[in-house]
Amino acid sequence: SVQLGGLDGTVSFDLPLAVGGKMIEQDPTHAGVERGAEYVRNEVKDSGLALQLRKLAFVLKAAAKYAEALEAYTMAITLKGSNARYYFARANTYRVMGENKKAILDYSSAIRLDSGTALYYSNRGQCYRKVGKATVALGDFEAALALVDTHLASRSFLVGHRLSLADLALWGSLAVNMLWQQKLQKTGRFPHVARWFAHCSQVPELAATREA
Repeated sequence: SVQLGGLDGTVSFDLPLAVGGKMIEQDPTHAGVERGAEYVRNEVKDSGLALQLRKLAFVLKAAAKYAEALEAYTMAITLKGSNARYYFARANTYRVMGENKKAILDYSSAIRLDSGTALYYSNRGQCYRKVGKATVALGDFEAALALVDTHLASRSFLVGHRLSLADLALWGSLAVNMLWQQKLQKTGRFPHVARWFAHCSQVPELAATREA
């Protein structure tokens, strides 16, 4: 059995492991091993183990146990490598550890699986900037802004119909970003982001932080 105590209880994978092991026993060639391993992966991926491993990794990362968190994320990716969020989460762990090149690889994997999430580009761009690739970093930042601009084309706020934490987080990031303030905001390439930013900047509480 696989024990994940303290999260969602105990998950048993005795049967898939036994069947996969029997398949390998009957055909111990490389192809047989691959078939047995693939069977186990397919059987357990829908049972929630990958999700529980991601939850475990999140807890470990929060406790600054980064090596253990990376191991859990890697196991989750092995089980369900088609989930962009798993690569993104592991990349964030690498980034916290200062392993920017490894983080870039995982952010790139996340983008290959899901090219429509702005945060993937934004975070990868930060890593590119830290390894001295300013031009590539700018490209990622612009890609992230383009996605947000499309999202805001028919919306006043990022989520729902009122100011949310998502708006506050993005506004705060752009408010201290000199590239946005001095260049990109004025190019006209991201009109909906510019409109949204100006609107949020008129909120008294946010306006006060810029004047402070």
